[in-house]
Amino acid sequence: MKKILVVEDEESMRILLEEELKDEGYDIKTVKNGAEALDYLSSNDCDLVTLDIEMPDMTGLDVAGKIREMGKNVKIILLTAYSHYKSDLSSWAADDYIVKSSDLTELKNRIKELLEV
Repeated sequence: MKKILVVEDEESMRILLEEELKDEGYDIKTVKNGAEALDYLSSNDCDLVTLDIEMPDMTGLDVAGKIREMGKNVKIILLTAYSHYKSDLSSWAADDYIVKSSDLTELKNRIKELLEV
């Protein structure tokens, strides 16, 4: 079973992502900020991380960069409500970038594609 770490500071979105991705057959771990994500990844592996960009402690872009520095072989998807981040060069630390929506079809499809490789 593929393991996904969901990093999301908004509880309702975190719960939605967890439930929807569990329904897809993934093993899900959720955390509410970048510090928790990095702490978890320091002693655990996972196949994919979804990262909210706008979080209070550090941005998803910062977390993605730190995950890459750790040398973790993990796919990273940035999630945000704001499309302007797509032009931010630091977003290239991620494997994909998705604008948040209540319809998680695009996210599920991209996760499936990234994890099949």
